Amino acid sequence: MVKSFLPQENVSRSGNAVHWVTPNGCAYSRTQAPGRAPVWYLIQNPHHLGMPKAHLDCAMTVPPV
Repeated sequence: MVKSFLPQENVSRSGNAVHWVTPNGCAYSRTQAPGRAPVWYLIQNPHHLGMPKAHLDCAMTVPPV
């Protein structure tokens, strides 16, 4: 399941999503440097997404797809 402020037809981990939530409830934020692949960083307190705080099973980063 992907949650984002973008319309669902435009959301994918490899696409233009700003936030991504894994099936086990870890929320990530996307960042990308010019000329580099995007990287997803764990959001420690994703209250703005309506999610609880990150848990121990969440990886700090997710590599590019």
